Amino acid sequence: MTAEPDLLPSSVAAFTEALKGERGSLDAWLEVNDEREVAAHVEAYARACVSSATEALRAEVAEWKRVAAAQAELHGEAEARAERLAEALLHLRNHTSVNSHQIELIDTALHPTAAQEEGRE
Repeated sequence: MTAEPDLLPSSVAAFTEALKGERGSLDAWLEVNDEREVAAHVEAYARACVSSATEALRAEVAEWKRVAAAQAELHGEAEARAERLAEALLHLRNHTSVNSHQIELIDTALHPTAAQEEGRE
């Protein structure tokens, strides 16, 4: 492996501008630079592109992790609330005078899947 030449920021900027410019400007730039320097610029440009894309992906992953954590927290809060509601409904069913229709409503709220299956039969 050969040593890479030191690339001055102005030299890299000139290469980047040549890439963005008309075809003639890139051709002219290539004519005045040797093959080793051109290869170094291409590699530096590629590394910069990869680095930029990697940073964008890291930011996206961080955002997804933040959203997932927030959703997990909300899910936990909803489950805890559902448990408290179920306890309140059981207490209501077992310790108060309710009619059969109210008992059926409470049982449906406590066990929605079983009530749905009974309704299908």
